[in-house]
Amino acid sequence: MKRYIRILLFPVILICILALSACENSKPALAYRAGQINDSVKNCIEYKKTEELKEVFCKKLLDNYNNLDEDIERFYEFVEGDIVSFGKTMYGELGSKRDGEYTQYSFSHHITKVISSTCKEYRMIIYSISVWKDEPERVGVSEIDIIDEETDDECSIGDYYIVNPESKR
Repeated sequence: MKRYIRILLFPVILICILALSACENSKPALAYRAGQINDSVKNCIEYKKTEELKEVFCKKLLDNYNNLDEDIERFYEFVEGDIVSFGKTMYGELGSKRDGEYTQYSFSHHITKVISSTCKEYRMIIYSISVWKDEPERVGVSEIDIIDEETDDECSIGDYYIVNPESKR
């Protein structure tokens, strides 16, 4: 009896492994990765973890943009006080497939009700790419914007257009 169970169990395990490995490029897996980026950025900004924040940016931006340290410092100065809470995150997404597999997949994370210790309210937008098969150096964050809800003044870290030169300003 045990032999028959082993014989039946092997194909089931093999099918499960193959199915799970195929899910790496599935929409839920990509959304999960986007959520991880979102959480990482929020944590780095809330606790002012500058070096960890720089690690979420894509290689293309890191190689072609010289103002990241200044941008991050300006970002921290822009916020009055410290960030103490974040509201809901809404995602915008854009992707393209070839032969049933995503070749490009990008997210914009729109975070509402970013509240500082001085009770000032902001909103934040994170632009990130989860998949870019032909140019993997684009994978990661390209820009983070924070906007003052009262004045609409904004401050950015990074530059979306350096990573995405085909987009129009």
